[in-house]
Amino acid sequence: MRAPKILVLVLHVDAGRYRQMGDAQRRLWMEAGPLECIHYAGGGCGPPALEHPHMLRIDATEGNKWDVGPKTVAALAWALDNRDFDFVFRTNSSSYVDQDRLITHAASLPREHCYSGRIDPRYGDFASGSGYAISRDLVAALVQSGCKLDDAPDDVALARWLWLHTGVKPIDAPRIDLQLPRQLVEWRAAGRPANFHYRCRSLAIRRPFWELSCFDEIRRSLEPGGHVPLGNFSQVIA
Repeated sequence: MRAPKILVLVLHVDAGRYRQMGDAQRRLWMEAGPLECIHYAGGGCGPPALEHPHMLRIDATEGNKWDVGPKTVAALAWALDNRDFDFVFRTNSSSYVDQDRLITHAASLPREHCYSGRIDPRYGDFASGSGYAISRDLVAALVQSGCKLDDAPDDVALARWLWLHTGVKPIDAPRIDLQLPRQLVEWRAAGRPANFHYRCRSLAIRRPFWELSCFDEIRRSLEPGGHVPLGNFSQVIA
């Protein structure tokens, strides 16, 4: 079977600390790899449009979590009309993605009726918005329904819509969390194991210093000899 076609869409705010994190993402993992990786941000006018190869402008406001759902649906609609893909992997500005390992992970997923990401049962049966894969057929169903995912935080709203309208529930996926100093210490002690998705959103240290430092260290860890297999690392959840 051929390798899955994956479009990586990165939720973004093109201002302040988020702009700094976005610049680091482009430099460290978005530009160099086999996948097309695009930030999508508000500030546009009219239909979504590519400002440059890694920036899709959406006619949307920023700064309110209730606006994220419509912004995401607009980006998915653009992708459906303009790109050939089996999966969208939606992530965010505080994440690092290893593109090659993402391809390997996606190859293990069903090509249809697939919605997969980190599930934290403490917060309900949904895949964290920090990084989830969704198959093209589900993207099409969502976009064609006209739903804007604006009735709850967007990741919760997406899971609810998929369950009610397609009967699809999330498939759990691995993720390395580097959100607290103890997690970073444990990751280093384990030999800096690799995964396709690292969540670096700071829960204790000033932003964006923490995220930028983690991005740099992850990039170095992925160089030859810089990590050990994921199986040697016990997943840490904040």
